[in-house]
Amino acid sequence: MAATVRKFAVLCCVLFGAAASSLAQLPPSVLQDIVIEGNTRTEQSVILRIIGVVPGEMIDQRAFDKIWDRLEDCGYFAFVDLSTEEGDDEQITLYVTLEEEQTARYTPYLRYSPRHKYLLGATLRDINLRGRGEILEIQAIGYRVQRGHVAWTKPWFLGRDRLSLTVDALWEQAPFVWRPFDYEQWHARLGLRQYLAGSLYVEAGGGFESFRQEDPYRWPAPDRGGADGAGGESAVYPAATRDGWVVTGTLGFDSRDNPFYPHRGMFHELTVTGRTGGGGRDATGYLARARAFIDLPGPPILALHAAGYGVSGPAAIEHSLFWGGAETVRGAPYASREGEHGYLLSAELRWSLFLLPVAVTGELVGLGLHAFYDAGDAWYDGADPGRAMQSFGVGAHLNLLSWQLRFEAARERDHDWTFQFMDVFNF
Repeated sequence: MAATVRKFAVLCCVLFGAAASSLAQLPPSVLQDIVIEGNTRTEQSVILRIIGVVPGEMIDQRAFDKIWDRLEDCGYFAFVDLSTEEGDDEQITLYVTLEEEQTARYTPYLRYSPRHKYLLGATLRDINLRGRGEILEIQAIGYRVQRGHVAWTKPWFLGRDRLSLTVDALWEQAPFVWRPFDYEQWHARLGLRQYLAGSLYVEAGGGFESFRQEDPYRWPAPDRGGADGAGGESAVYPAATRDGWVVTGTLGFDSRDNPFYPHRGMFHELTVTGRTGGGGRDATGYLARARAFIDLPGPPILALHAAGYGVSGPAAIEHSLFWGGAETVRGAPYASREGEHGYLLSAELRWSLFLLPVAVTGELVGLGLHAFYDAGDAWYDGADPGRAMQSFGVGAHLNLLSWQLRFEAARERDHDWTFQFMDVFNF
């Protein structure tokens, strides 16, 4: 009977990709050597970094399980098997057998944007470029907006754990929508991210950016509280190109259990952005965002969000805030408030009716309901904040991998009920 149970358990382990050569618990032992087999593309040094232990260290069943989890969750391998062999002086050799996964994915790009309506294109993403754990993302959009975006991330930069380098470049042209002109912009940037302790990280980056306003237009001058005129007077804004350098710094904390549909954890960021180059670009911007996810007793999840935005002085129009609509204060007229300073507050109860994880990176399939309350305001530098927009509503959400499709009925304090749709959560 015991032999039958043992065979059944081993068979279940194989079917679910588990990597245990024996049901017995591995006693604490000194790791003598690591033997890796089956990798044809991924460099051995990358696999050793994922394993996270080196010969000479103590290893037990808990460490053994963590090694398997790290190899399975990295997304590079379709199958992982671990086994041990006892050698002299009770030291062990760890045998790692791998079957590599296709890590490059080509997918169509279909998104809904309240600003530009529907966006159509394609993306390529490889999470193990050249077998070195590098991440390459290429995006091309041709409908409504013409955009090309390339980003490359190098983990273990300079051989340091938890340090990564990202280089990205973007080109885009489209109607500005919030003002009657077309624009063309591009940027080239690089950034470094270093995880410090646990979920705490810092980022630093910079680069060059260019924004070309292709058409002149006439528009009421913004209200700046009398500092630069009373506001509301008609002003001419000539076509212009605004070039400049940008430097950013971020302190963040991310303990979410899932990046797409978190049940618990927090995600906070404080970012300072400095720009120089003239044309309204000589300004420093500040962004603080706090997000908390609380798994309540029973099915609901309480999601909370607070954000504050500020600037050291008047900024170019492309860096202004446009509040109202499904991305900010749901139920309020789209982009009905604008400015350079602002805040957003949101509380949301989410009930998941069905949820099935489908990928180790967090993507899932599911269906749920939610109720929400939003508040926010935006105003120009020099002016005072006004009466906050406030809204509430209910909706349903459909989880499709990284998409979070939201169908909502929302009502802003001074307006009627409206129906709205988005393909991401507000936060």
